[in-house]
Amino acid sequence: MGSFTIRSMESGILFDLMTSNGDALGTSGFYCTRSACIHGTESVKKSSQTRNIEDQTVSEFTALTFPKFEIYKDEGGVFGFRLLSRNGEMIFSGGGYESKTKCLEGIEQVRRNAPLASLNFLCEI
Repeated sequence: MGSFTIRSMESGILFDLMTSNGDALGTSGFYCTRSACIHGTESVKKSSQTRNIEDQTVSEFTALTFPKFEIYKDEGGVFGFRLLSRNGEMIFSGGGYESKTKCLEGIEQVRRNAPLASLNFLCEI
């Protein structure tokens, strides 16, 4: 079972989803409050169970409905994904994958770890 590691930075509060062996699967955007960040983890738990994966690395891809994962390739040729919630807001992202296959495996890891992930606070917030 994974965990959401919540931490505070100068720009705000964010969370990382970690596997049980300590590997980071991705991170959230910044939140202004602790409660908003915790709500964000709940949104990832629910939205991560979608089967919608929009592959933006192919020409003329089909836009899928929310929630969904989007797979993309950056300018350096590295693959990454974004998780968008039911309202289309980007709530979680992961990247640094050398292949699309590895990126898809990362998405599967999110699906497996997010639903039962515990909360781990690295600081007083």
